[in-house]
Amino acid sequence: TVDTVCSMTATVNSAHTVTLSSGTYSGTANPDGIGETSIETFCNDQDGYAIYAVGYTDNVLGNNKLIGAGLGSSADIITGTATGPNGNNDISNWAMKVSAGAGTDAPSILNGFSSFSAVPSSYTKVASLDHATTSSILKTTYAAYISATQPAGTYTGQVKYVLVNPNTAAAPNYMQEVDSTKLAQLMPSDGSTAILTDSRDGNKYQVTNIDGTYWMTDNLKIMGTISASESNFTGADFNISAGGDLTAGNTYTEPRAHFNTSDPNSATYGAHYNYCAASAGTVCSQTKQDATSDICPKGWRLPTQNEALVFKYASSPNKNPVLAGYYFIGSLFAASSRGDWWSATASNTTYQHTLYYDSGWYVGAYPKVFGYSVRCVYGPLPPTTMQNVTSTKLAELMPTDGSTTTLPDSRDGNVYNIARIGDIYWMTDNLRFTDTSLTPADTNVTQNTTMSYFDLKSSTGNSDTSLNSYTSAGIHYDTTDANSTTYGTYYNYCAASAGTVCSNSVQQDATSDICPKGWRLPTQTEANNFISASSSNKNPVLAGAYSGGKLYGASSYSFWWLTTAFNTGNQYNLRYGGSSWSMNNSTRVQGNLVRCVRSL
Repeated sequence: TVDTVCSMTATVNSAHTVTLSSGTYSGTANPDGIGETSIETFCNDQDGYAIYAVGYTDNVLGNNKLIGAGLGSSADIITGTATGPNGNNDISNWAMKVSAGAGTDAPSILNGFSSFSAVPSSYTKVASLDHATTSSILKTTYAAYISATQPAGTYTGQVKYVLVNPNTAAAPNYMQEVDSTKLAQLMPSDGSTAILTDSRDGNKYQVTNIDGTYWMTDNLKIMGTISASESNFTGADFNISAGGDLTAGNTYTEPRAHFNTSDPNSATYGAHYNYCAASAGTVCSQTKQDATSDICPKGWRLPTQNEALVFKYASSPNKNPVLAGYYFIGSLFAASSRGDWWSATASNTTYQHTLYYDSGWYVGAYPKVFGYSVRCVYGPLPPTTMQNVTSTKLAELMPTDGSTTTLPDSRDGNVYNIARIGDIYWMTDNLRFTDTSLTPADTNVTQNTTMSYFDLKSSTGNSDTSLNSYTSAGIHYDTTDANSTTYGTYYNYCAASAGTVCSNSVQQDATSDICPKGWRLPTQTEANNFISASSSNKNPVLAGAYSGGKLYGASSYSFWWLTTAFNTGNQYNLRYGGSSWSMNNSTRVQGNLVRCVRSL
């Protein structure tokens, strides 16, 4: 493992194995007979560095067991508790002791490891270097303490060593080991950062809390063959560049990557990967497919398109737009002027959504053959919401006309019934959204918008025509009303259009509105198709409408806003009159309901 100013080399002097030659074995193996490792360190005047160790059998971080080679069943794992030399009670399957080797600056061996002690299951400090300018050598001896009857065979174990500076961290924070609690401690507020280490290769990355999501804000550098135990995929080990180098040209079907360690910019630029490589070999064809596996560290993953949009609009100063360029047809383009990063979300059969920086942050879509950078985010894929559901997923949920599902609105958690009616997905519940903060990451608007609402309901209960406004946004949602969940929120058109159609002097269709991102107000044509459709899942809620501060027609009729303007002061709406659906129009000051749609 290599640090900024220190390096460490481990040499296996004898294999870490113990052989049980009889049919069964019970007792204590020769404590000096299982194996020995020499570790030599070189530091450039870096007093205070220390060596940490952890069990790593079968390349599984924290696995401190001896395992029968190629056997793989629990019966072939040495188990049980045994008492080792000096009275140490070793509850692991095997043990180790660390001693000072030759060298002018011998390391300080911690008391707990001066004799045999359990191979640790989490990173544990085993030695302090305590020197200034030259090298140190230490020796680790391993032993097996076997108290239970075991089958004959050869048993093997592995230990992973890392070199860290306790002046900057009490112990290394490994990306594969941290959880949400630890990340919240390290990065408690929006914009705060921490340095985490990828246990696969020791590379360190800045991670930033961006609107509650933990993002790598350095570019991934991993290359070579990586294991599923430490990465975000399952199954066999994966060779990131099994299909060759990106300098060999474009391919959809083979994983290709490029990381030029001789380039002085490599530490900043990181590696470039085509999508087959970035997805750990799981998205390697011209098929529309989201990535659910990738080359990120275990517990981390590629961001979704929606998360990329949140990143784009976030105001954090620590986004670190590394301008590493991209690979295409074997060459690097736009280095020092542009940066591109893969997302998990498919755009079509050949394009994947991306986050990119080009004098500003953007979200786009580019061919999967390109060689782009990778930044990972922490945690499982977010639950499916109206905002992040893909067309592919909607088709799975509602494959035929008349089929239904439910989806939450990520802005407030309200859950809505959705029906496929003809060639459109319709909300069949009334929108209940009342928040004032609208962003393009979660709402059908083109820029961050802060709304200011007045109440459409008169505070006196009497008619009040001053509440009929074209120019100000008015809503009403009464949480104390038993019908509120069914009726939903009433909006005048200025509110329904997210503040974009707020006059009675221009005949204007709405192109922005308060629907969730990816959804919108229906058009007049779509409403006419809805009226003529024979679906039984239209759910005609009778909630009335607000005018002049009062609710009229509850339990008798309802109106739902459309995008299409009727004239300078009126907008078309969909109407249900108690027995049938029809097309209607009403003045924009009226408080009507909203149902959002999405095309197939």
